[in-house]
Amino acid sequence: MTLAQAGVLRLNVAYTEHGSGTALDAQGSQHRQTGSYVAADGSTRAMNDVWFAVDLGQTVDLNPVPVSEEIAALPDLAGMGNLPSLHQAMARDGSRTTATRKRRMAQRLCRHRVVGPTAA
Repeated sequence: MTLAQAGVLRLNVAYTEHGSGTALDAQGSQHRQTGSYVAADGSTRAMNDVWFAVDLGQTVDLNPVPVSEEIAALPDLAGMGNLPSLHQAMARDGSRTTATRKRRMAQRLCRHRVVGPTAA
């Protein structure tokens, strides 16, 4: 749809900056810049630059890759935000063998005292 099809004659480029301290709307989004446009009937109407509130912890990986049986047999950690799950991260990194993955994972878990020392 074009602006003309939407009944917009022109967009005014001037705006008022409200900054990050603006009040939140009912959905938690900020209307940081406000401006106006001229409708096809000549009336001037308001338009807003809305910074939408998002919860990056509530995201879904839209580009999962196949996980091999070797990787699927390993422990997994859920992804969150921009961080993929552990299985997805390993599947996307084709440079390491499963044995190397197990050894490195065990070393990291021991280093962070999640599990005790292993022979891996």
